Amino acid sequence: MINYVAENAPPVKKDLNIWDQQLLVLQGEIALRDAKLKHHNEDAAVVNEKMRVHNAGCTGTLPKPIYDRCMGEKPYLQTQIDRINNNRAQLDKENADLKRRVDPIINRRRELSAKMDKFRADRAQAEAKLADAQARIEAVTARLRAECKKTRTPEAAGHCGQVNWDGAPRNVAPPPANPREWKVPAQPLAQAR
Repeated sequence: MINYVAENAPPVKKDLNIWDQQLLVLQGEIALRDAKLKHHNEDAAVVNEKMRVHNAGCTGTLPKPIYDRCMGEKPYLQTQIDRINNNRAQLDKENADLKRRVDPIINRRRELSAKMDKFRADRAQAEAKLADAQARIEAVTARLRAECKKTRTPEAAGHCGQVNWDGAPRNVAPPPANPREWKVPAQPLAQAR
């Protein structure tokens, strides 16, 4: 699994970096759109405040001079409202165009990011399994070393010689240090008939 991740993660990471670069190219346009939207919201807040004041002072039964003032403000306020609405429509159109270009990049980047997260999780899991296996091997190796040191039979020497204790080639039993030390069970020979 570690090799699989090592082989497949770099192309995904490279692809992710390409999409990040595409997003960086559009960051200027995104920042400009955000600045325009902020300016629009501030402008709309000022006009809405003027409308609130106008509506508060121009409702109900009014004396003729106040009524005339209110009617005189209406065309000015209506042009302000129209300007805000037209500006908002233009911003919505620009935002839709930008969204059509940005959304596929963000979606593809999200997919690749999920793949990279899975690769990282798979690698972490494989490394944990490898560390667990290494710990088990070390525990078994220590136990087998102790057993191989105690046992002096030819069979045990053959089996113990197949383990790569000291970097010796595997499957080659080491020559006995002293053949007299081997304890071979003595069996009497049967007589010939």
